[in-house]
Amino acid sequence: MHYASEMHFRAGKIILRYIKGTVDYGVKFEKCPSFRLHRFSDSDWVGSVDDMRSTYGH
Repeated sequence: MHYASEMHFRAGKIILRYIKGTVDYGVKFEKCPSFRLHRFSDSDWVGSVDDMRSTYGH
């Protein structure tokens, strides 16, 4: 943000145009009676501010 250029401004405009064109899109969620969560991982990807690697060990 301190050194924004014309290229950044153009990229921002492209993103805003995309968002404007997709405001009618949506995500549909349906109830699934047979859903089972088998595994879950809560990795801490920003715990290390030096290299932003996972502090979980992977």
